[in-house]
Amino acid sequence: MSMEDIRSQELQLGSARIHYYTSGQGEEAVVLLHGGGMDEALLSWRYTLPYLGQHFAVTAPDWPGYGQSEVGESDLTLEGNAAFLLNFLDALGIERARLVGISLGGGSALQFALDHPQRVSQLVLVDSYGFQSRAPFHRLAYPFIQQDLWVRWTYAWLARSRAMVRWTLGYILANRQAITDELVEEVYAICRKPGVWKSFYAFQKHEMLPHGLRSVLMDRLGELELPVTILHGDRDQAVPLADAQAAARRLRDGQLVILPNSGHWPQRDHPERFNRVLLACLQGRYADARAAAEGGA
Repeated sequence: MSMEDIRSQELQLGSARIHYYTSGQGEEAVVLLHGGGMDEALLSWRYTLPYLGQHFAVTAPDWPGYGQSEVGESDLTLEGNAAFLLNFLDALGIERARLVGISLGGGSALQFALDHPQRVSQLVLVDSYGFQSRAPFHRLAYPFIQQDLWVRWTYAWLARSRAMVRWTLGYILANRQAITDELVEEVYAICRKPGVWKSFYAFQKHEMLPHGLRSVLMDRLGELELPVTILHGDRDQAVPLADAQAAARRLRDGQLVILPNSGHWPQRDHPERFNRVLLACLQGRYADARAAAEGGA
């Protein structure tokens, strides 16, 4: 498995050029959805794309305004992401897919499954947005988010300091050995892209209300009639494990797999273990998934 197994492609959706990666082939489609902030498709799914490509036809788009995708007329909200995903799947001729989303990508996949259940055969939510009612340090974060000057300054600091990038990764990742010089350089390069902060900031400003988050989908989980797996790092500092556990209890057909010694980015904390767990979940082998999670701790 290597970058040679990943194909970089583009398509036009309305006025926006959308970039995406593919791996593998076949009739069973898996769509990988990355998170917000400094994330993009290849950063999240570099090791997962070729691994799953041995079993499925895998696609991983850059969300509008992230990576190499243009924003166009996209509405940078969960509902907007769901609308984008519908158009994206239509453009690729994918009638039904297994969706795997992390963080913002998980919340967007969940929103899509609620809006278009007939288009989703399976849902895997990784350290997902949409469960928690408040952001970490919400009362402090709310006024910060209302001032774009502070957000610009934060990203400008990241763009000037590899040490700051490394410190930030320490909040996202639990496995310190995963914070390699190569990863720091990869994230540092992303942070230096002009306007890299704009799309996630638009999402945050929409979501952050004075006393909570706008998009809390916990009460709608019972509407889902498809298989749903929640994968969650036991040391996630962004989305508490307790919220994932509460969400799993509300699912009709749900499984929770806890990933030891993993933070908000378990696919980069322990890539090989994560891939084995994810594949087992996609194949419905949940006992194997839990064994792989514990065995690789």
